[in-house]
Amino acid sequence: RLEKHFLSLAGTLRNCSGGRTPWGSWISCEETSERAGDAFDKDHGFNFCRIHLPHPHDFSRLAFEAVGHQLAMEDREPTGVLIEMFSQFDPISAQLAGIQPLWLIFNTWDSLHFLESLLIHFPKNVPVFFSPLSTFTLTPDLVPWSRWEAVLQSIDWINIGARKTHYPGDPNAIANWSAPLHDWVQKNIWPIANNLKPNELTALVDTLS
Repeated sequence: RLEKHFLSLAGTLRNCSGGRTPWGSWISCEETSERAGDAFDKDHGFNFCRIHLPHPHDFSRLAFEAVGHQLAMEDREPTGVLIEMFSQFDPISAQLAGIQPLWLIFNTWDSLHFLESLLIHFPKNVPVFFSPLSTFTLTPDLVPWSRWEAVLQSIDWINIGARKTHYPGDPNAIANWSAPLHDWVQKNIWPIANNLKPNELTALVDTLS
């Protein structure tokens, strides 16, 4: 029999699912992307912050700064830096251990220069994990191993990607690239407990624009 009923949501269109957000509110997922106009007073189906940045590397910088901001909110310092490339991303490990992630697009010169420009922002006296992408696609703009070493020479870094002797095509790194990282994370678990609110994230975007 009916025990209780009440209105919980209004003003939405074609609701499908939903649930509780990490910051305690509830969200409904609409199967539509209708925009405000003749039929609607406001956009429907946009339960996210729309972020526009001029260059793909800017999104990597945003992720790096966002995790740093999360840690600062808890009065913590980063436990490390995780430099990853292309398909070898592990954001869960970064959150589990309070590591700042830096995501590079590929083993290319623009990624190298981007990494070099951010070294000044790396936290001091923490491990830096570097995962050079293992790839069998040899492109004209592929950075040689010696240049990665030259850029990283001023810091104490740990290779968790393609091995120097096999770079860039290292089958072992394709299968097991994250194993050394996971081992370290399991010994240093200290999860980030807070989440950035949309207005906090957009405020960080403004600092990068």
